[in-house]
Amino acid sequence: LGTRVAANQLPSTETASPQTSQLVETTSEATEVANHTTEPVTTSEVSSEASPVTSTESQPSSTAAETVASPQAVQATKEEKNLVANGEFISTTAPSGNWKKSAATDWETWIPNDIKKENGAVSIDDGKLHISSTNTYRVAVHQTVDVDPSKRYLFSYDVETKDLKGSGVRVRLRSLTAEGKDLSPQEFTFTNFVAGTQQRKVEKELTVSPETRKLKVELFFENGIGQAWLDNISLVEYAEKTPETPESSPELVQPETGEITLASNKVYLPVR
Repeated sequence: LGTRVAANQLPSTETASPQTSQLVETTSEATEVANHTTEPVTTSEVSSEASPVTSTESQPSSTAAETVASPQAVQATKEEKNLVANGEFISTTAPSGNWKKSAATDWETWIPNDIKKENGAVSIDDGKLHISSTNTYRVAVHQTVDVDPSKRYLFSYDVETKDLKGSGVRVRLRSLTAEGKDLSPQEFTFTNFVAGTQQRKVEKELTVSPETRKLKVELFFENGIGQAWLDNISLVEYAEKTPETPESSPELVQPETGEITLASNKVYLPVR
């Protein structure tokens, strides 16, 4: 039940003591109820005295968790499927032809007619392709894979050499038709030679001509003397992945501060 307040009993307008009101997500607003006449006023909450009322009610701010997402450049990613069979040289079989000790399945060897087989050896050593020679030696270990000319590819392998003299080792990728014949003119892709004593990973991005349907992967030991190990031979599709646009971090709501002046001849109710 409200309190009847006579107009001639209202004190003069005074300035209320300055208070600080923090306004965060939902601002507490004062709703004014005029009391200019002598008619009774019924409210839910009214002070029994017509004295200055200052609203100091505020709600706590809501802070969202900040997610840090640095923009990423467009990155090239590769599919899991390796087109090269037994590229880790895990699967072996009994040696034949130019192989010594053990032979890698899915791979074949080639030695030119002018090179003596006894000048070197090709074998699988601790899960790696090992080629060694004590005299000038040239050999290729190869296999043929199917490719799609509309796609890009990433070819890679690990290579280690020790006291390797001569040209060194490299890989030649030879483009073939669907029937397995050379294109006309012939089309090759080469990696750089590796010689001396070193260890590295070699990667090469490539595309092929529209006529290409197969690639012959040829691991060459080129007219060298020494040792070389090759492993993890891989040919995969090379696709570009565009990163998702990172969401912007929401800014924290800063509380507002200031002073308000309330008239003493009025009654104010906070709105929740």
